[in-house]
Amino acid sequence: MGNSLTVRAKSPAGFPLEITLTGENLVKQFEKLESWMTGHGYTPPEPSPAPAPAQTPAPAPGVVDTFIVESIEYGGKTMNGKSDFWRVKGGSFRKHGLSLYDDMVAMWGLDLGYDTPADKFRGAVATYSKTAEGKPRLMGIKVKP
Repeated sequence: MGNSLTVRAKSPAGFPLEITLTGENLVKQFEKLESWMTGHGYTPPEPSPAPAPAQTPAPAPGVVDTFIVESIEYGGKTMNGKSDFWRVKGGSFRKHGLSLYDDMVAMWGLDLGYDTPADKFRGAVATYSKTAEGKPRLMGIKVKP
């Protein structure tokens, strides 16, 4: 496959135009084309607006968002000592994780114990929302089939 150069312009009537030059001496071909186009009223196209930078703002209170689970680590017993809890880590919760309690594990049908490997649920999708105080709260975990 040879070299090619695509030139975009606007016709004197305002129509967009795209010409692809191929072969050898593309610079000379372009210079000839540019000279001809300029002499016949062709102009450069309008510049395309720059795309907006991708941003993922934190969800507002009550808004649901998701992240990919990297690990679920056993955290121990709750303060009252009556149930176990785990830390669901991933996304912006990579360091501390979101709390997952026994009742949630049972309700969501997760096969999870204190000796479960941390990466067993890697790739699952965790859903969370923010409380009115702005604190994230785990809403569910969808495990890949």
